[in-house]
Amino acid sequence: MQRGVRDTPEAQAIRGFSAAPGLSASAPPGLRELGLPEGAALPPVGERVAWATRHSFLDGRGRDDRRAMSSPRTATEGCSRLRAHLALGTISMRCLHQASVARIAATTDRHLAYALHGFASKLRWHCHFMQKLEDQPAIE
Repeated sequence: MQRGVRDTPEAQAIRGFSAAPGLSASAPPGLRELGLPEGAALPPVGERVAWATRHSFLDGRGRDDRRAMSSPRTATEGCSRLRAHLALGTISMRCLHQASVARIAATTDRHLAYALHGFASKLRWHCHFMQKLEDQPAIE
Protein backbone atom coordinates (compact mmCIF):
# COMPACT_ATOMS: atom_id res chain seq x y z
CA MET A 1 0.00 0.00 0.00
CA GLN A 2 1.28 3.46 -0.81
CA ARG A 3 2.27 5.77 1.97
CA GLY A 4 -0.55 8.08 2.98
CA VAL A 5 -3.29 6.11 1.21
CA ARG A 6 -6.05 5.14 3.62
CA ASP A 7 -7.27 1.55 3.67
CA THR A 8 -10.85 2.43 2.76
CA PRO A 9 -13.25 0.22 0.81
CA GLU A 10 -12.83 2.60 -2.12
CA ALA A 11 -9.04 2.30 -2.02
CA GLN A 12 -9.31 -1.49 -1.86
CA ALA A 13 -11.69 -1.56 -4.81
CA ILE A 14 -9.30 0.58 -6.83
CA ARG A 15 -6.50 -1.87 -6.10
CA GLY A 16 -8.81 -4.75 -7.05
CA PHE A 17 -8.96 -6.19 -3.55
CA SER A 18 -11.58 -6.36 -0.89
CA ALA A 19 -11.32 -8.21 2.38
CA ALA A 20 -13.85 -10.78 3.45
CA PRO A 21 -16.69 -9.36 5.57
CA GLY A 22 -15.55 -8.76 9.12
CA LEU A 23 -11.83 -8.86 8.28
CA SER A 24 -9.37 -6.04 7.77
CA ALA A 25 -7.32 -5.97 4.58
CA SER A 26 -4.38 -4.42 6.44
CA ALA A 27 -3.88 -7.06 9.14
CA PRO A 28 -3.85 -10.85 8.94
CA PRO A 29 -6.77 -12.55 10.68
CA GLY A 30 -6.24 -14.05 14.09
CA LEU A 31 -7.25 -17.55 15.16
CA ARG A 32 -10.66 -16.34 16.34
CA GLU A 33 -11.43 -14.66 12.99
CA LEU A 34 -10.53 -17.89 11.22
CA GLY A 35 -12.97 -19.81 13.38
CA LEU A 36 -10.28 -21.62 15.38
CA PRO A 37 -10.06 -21.76 19.16
CA GLU A 38 -7.50 -19.41 20.71
CA GLY A 39 -5.36 -22.32 21.94
CA ALA A 40 -5.35 -24.14 18.59
CA ALA A 41 -2.09 -25.93 17.91
CA LEU A 42 -0.35 -24.59 14.85
CA PRO A 43 1.81 -26.96 12.81
CA PRO A 44 5.53 -26.89 13.55
CA VAL A 45 7.72 -25.01 11.09
CA GLY A 46 11.36 -24.85 10.06
CA GLU A 47 13.87 -26.70 7.92
CA ARG A 48 14.02 -29.81 10.13
CA VAL A 49 10.24 -30.17 9.95
CA ALA A 50 10.34 -29.69 6.18
CA TRP A 51 12.94 -32.44 5.77
CA ALA A 52 11.08 -34.80 8.10
CA THR A 53 7.85 -34.19 6.18
CA ARG A 54 9.66 -34.82 2.90
CA HIS A 55 11.14 -38.07 4.21
CA SER A 56 7.80 -39.37 5.47
CA PHE A 57 6.13 -38.54 2.15
CA LEU A 58 8.82 -40.09 -0.04
CA ASP A 59 9.20 -43.13 2.20
CA GLY A 60 5.60 -44.24 1.86
CA ARG A 61 3.06 -41.67 2.91
CA GLY A 62 2.99 -40.46 -0.70
CA ARG A 63 1.75 -43.82 -1.93
CA ASP A 64 -1.84 -42.52 -2.11
CA ASP A 65 -1.04 -38.94 -3.17
CA ARG A 66 -3.14 -38.99 -6.35
CA ARG A 67 -6.22 -40.40 -4.67
CA ALA A 68 -5.80 -38.59 -1.34
CA MET A 69 -5.66 -35.12 -2.85
CA SER A 70 -9.25 -35.47 -4.05
CA SER A 71 -10.75 -35.44 -0.56
CA PRO A 72 -10.25 -33.09 2.39
CA ARG A 73 -10.55 -36.11 4.70
CA THR A 74 -7.57 -37.93 3.21
CA ALA A 75 -5.50 -35.01 1.92
CA THR A 76 -4.08 -34.07 5.32
CA GLU A 77 -2.21 -37.36 5.61
CA GLY A 78 -1.96 -38.57 2.01
CA CYS A 79 -0.65 -35.42 0.35
CA SER A 80 2.86 -34.05 0.73
CA ARG A 81 2.06 -31.25 3.23
CA LEU A 82 5.08 -29.41 1.78
CA ARG A 83 3.31 -26.44 0.16
CA ALA A 84 3.96 -24.08 3.07
CA HIS A 85 7.59 -25.17 3.29
CA LEU A 86 8.04 -24.53 -0.42
CA ALA A 87 6.34 -21.14 -0.14
CA LEU A 88 8.42 -20.11 2.88
CA GLY A 89 11.68 -21.50 1.50
CA THR A 90 12.39 -24.05 4.24
CA ILE A 91 12.82 -26.59 1.42
CA SER A 92 13.52 -25.94 -2.24
CA MET A 93 11.59 -27.16 -5.27
CA ARG A 94 14.83 -28.44 -6.81
CA CYS A 95 15.78 -30.40 -3.70
CA LEU A 96 12.32 -31.92 -3.47
CA HIS A 97 12.28 -32.88 -7.15
CA GLN A 98 15.74 -34.44 -6.99
CA ALA A 99 14.82 -36.42 -3.88
CA SER A 100 11.60 -37.62 -5.56
CA VAL A 101 13.47 -38.79 -8.66
CA ALA A 102 16.08 -40.55 -6.52
CA ARG A 103 13.38 -42.27 -4.47
CA ILE A 104 11.57 -43.42 -7.63
CA ALA A 105 14.83 -44.97 -8.88
CA ALA A 106 15.57 -46.65 -5.54
CA THR A 107 12.17 -48.14 -4.68
CA THR A 108 10.91 -51.58 -5.61
CA ASP A 109 7.37 -50.59 -4.67
CA ARG A 110 5.74 -49.96 -8.06
CA HIS A 111 2.69 -48.27 -6.51
CA LEU A 112 4.90 -45.80 -4.62
CA ALA A 113 7.04 -45.17 -7.72
CA TYR A 114 3.93 -44.44 -9.78
CA ALA A 115 2.60 -42.01 -7.17
CA LEU A 116 5.95 -40.24 -6.79
CA HIS A 117 6.28 -39.98 -10.56
CA GLY A 118 2.98 -38.07 -10.55
CA PHE A 119 4.21 -35.90 -7.69
CA ALA A 120 7.46 -35.08 -9.53
CA SER A 121 5.38 -34.23 -12.59
CA LYS A 122 3.29 -31.77 -10.52
CA LEU A 123 6.50 -30.09 -9.36
CA ARG A 124 7.71 -29.70 -12.95
CA TRP A 125 4.34 -28.31 -14.08
CA HIS A 126 4.40 -25.83 -11.22
CA CYS A 127 7.78 -24.53 -12.38
CA HIS A 128 6.60 -24.46 -16.00
CA PHE A 129 3.59 -22.30 -15.21
CA MET A 130 5.51 -20.01 -12.87
CA GLN A 131 7.96 -19.38 -15.73
CA LYS A 132 5.05 -18.76 -18.11
CA LEU A 133 3.61 -16.16 -15.73
CA GLU A 134 7.02 -14.53 -15.49
CA ASP A 135 7.43 -14.40 -19.28
CA GLN A 136 3.80 -13.53 -20.10
CA PRO A 137 2.20 -11.71 -17.14
CA ALA A 138 -0.87 -10.84 -19.24
CA ILE A 139 -2.08 -14.47 -19.10
CA GLU A 140 -2.77 -14.13 -15.40
